[in-house]
Amino acid sequence: AFHTALVVILDDHHGEPVARTVSLNTRELTFDQVRTGTEVTVQMAIVVDTADGDYLISDILEQTWNRPSNRA
Repeated sequence: AFHTALVVILDDHHGEPVARTVSLNTRELTFDQVRTGTEVTVQMAIVVDTADGDYLISDILEQTWNRPSNRA
């Protein structure tokens, strides 16, 4: 049997990056510890745990953007 998950890391460049491991069918994910209105870098990879205790990591996708806050 294989366990597969999506690992998402957000870094607002203020403190430590925040990582979450979620199932592949997750449609929404909230990162409360990340500042809004600042540059954010997101990294994503699929991780597969193998039956013999090893794991495989997909290519890591990375994107940086500056999304302004919609909050007043």
